[in-house]
Amino acid sequence: MGRKLIGEVVFDPNGNRLLVGRETRPLEPRLVRLLEELCAVGGEPVTREALLEAVSSLPYAGDEALTQAISKLRQV
Repeated sequence: MGRKLIGEVVFDPNGNRLLVGRETRPLEPRLVRLLEELCAVGGEPVTREALLEAVSSLPYAGDEALTQAISKLRQV
């Protein structure tokens, strides 16, 4: 997946980062994987189960870990 524009933010999954204006914000690999999955559905609703399945190969990929990852992604 190449760069993706999300509003005014550029998501660069290959560089594990978000570009916000002139600022670069690094992303943990699990946040990259989560954001890739959210981008893949094109703004459509997605269930927690589908997100858990998408990130299940990552360490600590339980329900609480998903909640924390979503919270971190919102903060970034």
